[in-house]
Amino acid sequence: VTGVKTCALPISQRPLTTTELQHALAAEELRRPGSDLELDSIAVILGACANLIFEDSYANHAWPIIRPIHYSVQEFFTGVHTDVRSRFDLDNISDSCHVHGELATTCILYLESNLGDRHPCSDWWSLWERMLSHPFLWYAARFFDYHLLRHGDFSRDLARQITTFLHRPSSFLATVLQLRAVPHLSGVLQRPLPRQEF
Repeated sequence: VTGVKTCALPISQRPLTTTELQHALAAEELRRPGSDLELDSIAVILGACANLIFEDSYANHAWPIIRPIHYSVQEFFTGVHTDVRSRFDLDNISDSCHVHGELATTCILYLESNLGDRHPCSDWWSLWERMLSHPFLWYAARFFDYHLLRHGDFSRDLARQITTFLHRPSSFLATVLQLRAVPHLSGVLQRPLPRQEF
């Protein structure tokens, strides 16, 4: 049907760890020239989200992950809304195509800002250190295209950003591919295993 957006859910490919979320949110600062990455505390992030999400440190994961406090919260934000209440426009939040576009942009920006002119790591330990130093790199490298494919029609800015990204030097793209190839621990999607099949 023409004019109907069909974007896949869920929004993120997997729940983010606390540090991944902190780095993803701080990535917006990287757009401003001369700014340093400043991480908000998890308490500030949870408070800004009206405590509709929480840090789940008791789940069977390597690191604490961020979850909605109840499944109904996710249903609310991924549902269809047509109203505007108290100057709070729900269209952008509930429009999964828009959210996927923002996530794709954040992933690409984070990769470009933190990989720069780096080359692929020559051993698994160096790769592990790179991933620990920049916690959102692994998610960004593995899933930027997941979000792009679910975004729908690209704006000119996003199309330009993708073109610039894909025309980066081959060493940069090889570094992204190396990160994409890192598998996860069986049953724990947030735990990378850079040593396995390095």
